Amino acid sequence: MSTITFETIEKSVRNIDIDAMSAVPESRTQRLLVMYRGVRPILATLSVLPLLPPKFREALSLFLVTFDQFGQNVPEAEGGFKAGKDL
Repeated sequence: MSTITFETIEKSVRNIDIDAMSAVPESRTQRLLVMYRGVRPILATLSVLPLLPPKFREALSLFLVTFDQFGQNVPEAEGGFKAGKDL
């Protein structure tokens, strides 16, 4: 795993366009994945922070691994998709 710095975390969070996300009619799953990718560096940092109890860090690490695997199985949203256009 690469080193996570404050600059990496800040860039990741700044790349989340919250206004655009609420305006785009993507699925909830797609919006959730965009948000997760933005906050993942923060969660990854917390998962190794010695101030948290070991069980908390283990649970957070397991969440990260599980969500990463989930995100790999979700197809990217297609820009030309409109619900019901073929009806």
